Amino acid sequence: MRAVGAARRSAPKKSHMTTKTKDTHASALAALQALIAGTQKHAPNGNFTLAGTAYTTATIIQVLTDLADALTARIATAASVKDAIAAVHDANTKYGTVVKAYRKCVLAAYSSAAILADYGLTAPKARKVLTAQEMVAKAAQNKATRIARGTLGPRKRLEIVGTVDKAPQATPAQPAAQETPALPAQPTAAHVPTEPAKPTAPLDHA
Repeated sequence: MRAVGAARRSAPKKSHMTTKTKDTHASALAALQALIAGTQKHAPNGNFTLAGTAYTTATIIQVLTDLADALTARIATAASVKDAIAAVHDANTKYGTVVKAYRKCVLAAYSSAAILADYGLTAPKARKVLTAQEMVAKAAQNKATRIARGTLGPRKRLEIVGTVDKAPQATPAQPAAQETPALPAQPTAAHVPTEPAKPTAPLDHA
């Protein structure tokens, strides 16, 4: 039953890499088969020195055939594995729910660890029921942990909005104050010499 659960995690998935590898092997096999056919047709009695070793047509064809057979077996094995994985996936899809329900049935029917071990099962741990005081303490601990870690709930995260510092606006340059042209100096009044006072005639006391 556990194997079925493991098979679920190994469900076949379409992979570009797998398809590419399959195409590469098939292309290599086709190339080898073409090489064999060409050699048999155009050099049935040839002699070759390849990588320092002498070969005849028969020996080189044997080399090519061995390699082609290995590729053929590789392709067949890959197809077989793919089919096996697909079969397990189909079986799990069809019977997985039944197996899960049966496992629960066995756990409910037996409480003995020894009997459950015969089924390859272990009794689930009993869930501890917290008292009201323990629940309050746990909530306080969780809150303190969130604060210490700096974590926020989804609502609190939505309340956080980034701010953008506005660049200081340049103060428009004030026009230079126009200088008031200096008034020409007023000519000072010319100093007019005053005439000395004329002596008054003596009064005639007749």
